[in-house]
Amino acid sequence: MFGLIDILGSVLSAKFDLNHWITHKDILQRQFTVMSIKESEVMGLSIQDLYRMKQEYLEAYEELFNTSFNKLKKALTLKLQMMKVCADDEKRKIDKWSISSSHSDEAN
Repeated sequence: MFGLIDILGSVLSAKFDLNHWITHKDILQRQFTVMSIKESEVMGLSIQDLYRMKQEYLEAYEELFNTSFNKLKKALTLKLQMMKVCADDEKRKIDKWSISSSHSDEAN
């Protein structure tokens, strides 16, 4: 699943048509790195395997990509929300520092 999210992220950032990503496979860029914190099983599919899957098992291929797209959308939405939280927190810190700095200037 993780690799598909990586492909989707690369396709979306390059603005390719998702149905024709295979034609741009040589210029896709890795978007993520993954580490396991416990023992894991990994199944690898090559780009050619995915293309063959699309030709031979279209329903499973589409389900795999739709699930990955939804997970990527959730992850990016969460990332944007967290970026806003961090930006708001930083603004509060700057405002607080600015207020305390101006009070300190008035006292002098």
